[in-house]
Amino acid sequence: MGNSALVLLAVREPRLHTPMYYFLCHLALVDTGFTTSVVPSLLANLRGRALRLERGGCLAQLCASLALGSAECVLLAVMALDRAAAVCRPLRYAGLASPRLCHALAGAAWLGGLTNSAAQTALLAARPLCAPRRVDHFICELPALLQLACDGGGQDSTERQMFAARVFILLVPSAVILASYGGVARAVWGMRTRGSRRKAVGTCGSHLTAVCLFYGSAIYTYLQPAHNYNQRRGKFISLFYTVVTPALNPLLTTLRNKEVKGAARRLLGDMAATAIDVTVHSEQWRPMTFTAHPGDRVNKINEHVRSRTKVPVQEQVLQLGSKTLKSQRTLSSYGIDKETTIHLTLKVVKPSDEKLPLVLVEPGYEGQRHELQVRRSSSVTQVKEMIKMKTAIPPKKQIVNCNGKKLEDGKIMGDYGIKKGHLLFLTYHCIGGKIQNRREHFVEEDFECGPRVLQSAKESRVSASRNRV
Repeated sequence: MGNSALVLLAVREPRLHTPMYYFLCHLALVDTGFTTSVVPSLLANLRGRALRLERGGCLAQLCASLALGSAECVLLAVMALDRAAAVCRPLRYAGLASPRLCHALAGAAWLGGLTNSAAQTALLAARPLCAPRRVDHFICELPALLQLACDGGGQDSTERQMFAARVFILLVPSAVILASYGGVARAVWGMRTRGSRRKAVGTCGSHLTAVCLFYGSAIYTYLQPAHNYNQRRGKFISLFYTVVTPALNPLLTTLRNKEVKGAARRLLGDMAATAIDVTVHSEQWRPMTFTAHPGDRVNKINEHVRSRTKVPVQEQVLQLGSKTLKSQRTLSSYGIDKETTIHLTLKVVKPSDEKLPLVLVEPGYEGQRHELQVRRSSSVTQVKEMIKMKTAIPPKKQIVNCNGKKLEDGKIMGDYGIKKGHLLFLTYHCIGGKIQNRREHFVEEDFECGPRVLQSAKESRVSASRNRV
């Protein structure tokens, strides 16, 4: 129940869309699978009668528990790396824990668990089981089943391979966790304030407790030879990593977490709240009233407005007082609930698209000027077509600059902060190092373009005429 609630909160609450809660969500999914696959057979065994399972059903339960257990081993190591990055590199944490890397690490945890489970289950399925086919356990656990395997025929080699796989899936993540917390300990030791130390210990303490509970019982169960395994004692140890730890993980990770508590309160309030009427006012349209719930996202109001006005969602700006509502947040996150507000007034503001009279300055000594009437939403391509109509210069040969920035195709005038009366400076592309002034009809060899070169060419021409005189 606690793990399912944690998954629901992590998915529903935008404030919990962080790397830490992303990995906690995956850990909660693993724990939910553990309890779902183990608890039914445990409850059946508590009734006092032996539970009879076919070999295929027993192997299926073994495969599921191994996959979930192996995935949790890797996930706990990944979470230790995440904690170490947050404590040791706080300024670079946002770049280090990128969404793409988080998805890759979580996928690697699930893939590693499935691979280990498939390999171990396949090796055990290839071995015959000897009578009596009876285990003193509440689940089909690997060490107990290995004691039923018949000897001979290269079985020792198979058991060594399975033991090596268990060593790898348990000890490699353990080494990663120890190295991560070694770095955390050094970082905490170097902190100067008690508040920083307390926050770092609070961030890592709950995870470290979960690691000790899970790895302690799992290492005892799997890192011992099969002939030394005591089923009577082993089933109580297995109870910790299959039932106790999954049940305690939500409490350990969220008991002192204010963000999760706040998200839970908002979720419960949204579930208990009744519908509210949202009224949207605008200068262009009549007031629009929609029925919504406090848990609905602002994006739902955007879609309602789009259906009524045909205004695209990306062009809408919804405002409540002086606050601009973000599309991914819920209405309740802005304090809208049954007790305080029933009717909400929002405002739709369309982006400004005012006219911008500009002045185009051509290159050359004279610097002839042209007036252009553009809009803030006009694209650079459209402006170049206007320039072509004024100067007969193809858009591909135009280089337009404003405020020291080159106007690039694919953008609009509003992207450059252009205001009324600004100057647009036009230069030409060079072809083969020759510049041709369209009005003076002269050609000058050079490898640069622009007013300076044309002006020097003009001065050379005037100087030559004086020498002839």
